[in-house]
Amino acid sequence: MKPSLKITLLVITQIIIILASFLTLVSIENEKTNLGNLVNISGKTRFLALSAQLDFDHYVREDPSHTEIKVSLKELEKNILFIKDGGIVDRLYVASLPLKFHEQWNDMYFHFTNYEKEVLGFIESDEINQNQLVKIQSINDELIHSADTLTNSISSDLSVATSDLIYLQIFFAIINIVAHVGLIFLILRIFEAHQRELLKLEKFSNIGEMTASFVHDIRNPLTIIQHSSDILNARNSQHFSDSDKKAIEKTNQAIKRIDSHLTDTLDYLRERRIRKEHVKSSLLISNILESMLIPPSVQIIMPSKDLTINCDKFQFERVLTNLVKNSIESMSEKGKMVISIEEDEKNTIIKIMDSGMPIPPAEIDKLFEPLFTTKQEGTGLGLPICKNIVESHGGTIEYQDSPKSFIIKLPK
Repeated sequence: MKPSLKITLLVITQIIIILASFLTLVSIENEKTNLGNLVNISGKTRFLALSAQLDFDHYVREDPSHTEIKVSLKELEKNILFIKDGGIVDRLYVASLPLKFHEQWNDMYFHFTNYEKEVLGFIESDEINQNQLVKIQSINDELIHSADTLTNSISSDLSVATSDLIYLQIFFAIINIVAHVGLIFLILRIFEAHQRELLKLEKFSNIGEMTASFVHDIRNPLTIIQHSSDILNARNSQHFSDSDKKAIEKTNQAIKRIDSHLTDTLDYLRERRIRKEHVKSSLLISNILESMLIPPSVQIIMPSKDLTINCDKFQFERVLTNLVKNSIESMSEKGKMVISIEEDEKNTIIKIMDSGMPIPPAEIDKLFEPLFTTKQEGTGLGLPICKNIVESHGGTIEYQDSPKSFIIKLPK
């Protein structure tokens, strides 16, 4: 995964954590506030019930007017209904009573309706009944008791919500600290890796300049050796023994191998200029196969489609030549190779599959690294050069097992 993608994912995760913690804390804080308001309103029921009883006592003993007692009963009923239904009081919104408290509220409202019925019945009566007064006082006590029970239950939930809020604040604070530390740690890791990469690139740049000069210094005397060998062979070949001819042939092969390695090195170091053109796939493949010596024991299955490829013809032939050559060598010059070409909406897809031994899993990640090779005479630059060429076209190259194949994707 790319470092920038890691940072993006971590930042998104941190934003999600912050939003989740904020929304959760806001939700619990709102619940806590609402429970606090309900405690106050429910507690007010006790005060209004006591006030109603005082107004009733005042009515019985001193004032024949029943206006105040009726007003008190209406205020008490209004407060009890407000507890259940919620609403706005003193510019403050109070949510409706949670369902878990409805049973206790029903008990309180039942006592209120009994109390109201007895009080109004007493007012409408023409005589004072002491038993009825005792009953009204008893019902008022039950009403106050039920109001206290509801208030205590709501207060208990308020305490739990307060504790939950504190614990969640601590929990989310720890999570955010961990996320921040993780982000800082990842940025430092990426920064260190970037610094190492810059140093590595600087070293490669210096090595590249030295290598290019070194290659030219070697190639000049190597050319002289090749020419001298050719002249010596042309002038004296009729006098050479078989062993002399074999020695000269080995010398020429060694010179060609060195020259091939030098060419690979320069190709890897060279900055490429891509000159794209539309080329038929059949032309590309026939050109590379004609330029190679294909063992008769290797069966090559050609593509069923002849598509147009948008590429630098010369450089892309180099890529296909390298991949075909590698496939033949991996099959020990015996087996079947399948070349297929497909396309989708955006890319042309070239696959080169063979029946050779698959690449060990431990080596797959190193395939396109410079100087990595499993061949005795390899430079370890063939696949890196292919990768550079393909990427300079804006494409990708990758290896996959089952079946063993190299897959190239080029933009149309």
